[in-house]
Amino acid sequence: MLCLEDENLREIERAGIRLDKAGIILGSDNIPIEWGRSENLEMLRLEKEKLERYKQDELELEKFRLEKNTDAQRRLDSQCLIIQSI
Repeated sequence: MLCLEDENLREIERAGIRLDKAGIILGSDNIPIEWGRSENLEMLRLEKEKLERYKQDELELEKFRLEKNTDAQRRLDSQCLIIQSI
């Protein structure tokens, strides 16, 4: 049975770490992480950092896609203006 304080549960949720049905914390590779032991707390911290880097990479990729789409739209708008002026 899972006996974590509410703040610990919120921190786990914010980090994007999942719990299995028995309340065992799972890393991104689905390996159980025991709560409370110092080496496992370090594993949680590293897992959180890995997830944050992944989220940041996804945000940067989305920003790149939006910029690329904006440039393409500008080119299309420019071509439409040229065609309309003919």
